[in-house]
Amino acid sequence: MKMRILVTSLAFISATIFPQCFVRLANAVDVGQEGPSFTVKSVDGAPLQLNDYSGKVIYLDIWASWCSACRQSLPWMEELQSKYGDKGFQVIAVNVDEEREAADNLLREKVKNLLVGFDPDGIVPQLYKASSMPSSYLIDRSGAIVSIHDRINQSEMRRIEEEISKHLSKEPI
Repeated sequence: MKMRILVTSLAFISATIFPQCFVRLANAVDVGQEGPSFTVKSVDGAPLQLNDYSGKVIYLDIWASWCSACRQSLPWMEELQSKYGDKGFQVIAVNVDEEREAADNLLREKVKNLLVGFDPDGIVPQLYKASSMPSSYLIDRSGAIVSIHDRINQSEMRRIEEEISKHLSKEPI
């Protein structure tokens, strides 16, 4: 645990001091590449696999309960799912807390119907080279990453929703 905190701290400091270098490294998984497959446990303990949602437009969000922006984006993601779910869209929110209790409490408080997976070992952020909390990836129906987002705010939310709408309007393969 101490090593994980040290690595996270060093990454944050590096990103602050050398942002140009860190951005290049962070985008090692890049737009146009296939989204790496993963399996995590869902809220009820069942396997949640990215591949189970192939053919859909996927908004993959990597978040933690200690992240204030993450906490505020959960209801927005639930709204997206409600608005676009019947059009072939799926939000997958992967929590990376080492202790699940804080995430469970937050989910009870903030959301009712959101597909959430738990990844206490941080495998998904490693696969996707996540650079911050939250980090999100829009994946098209063919499985390709079409956009990467390393922050969330109101203008970014509008931009992401426009991207989702654009990709949903394309015919399924």
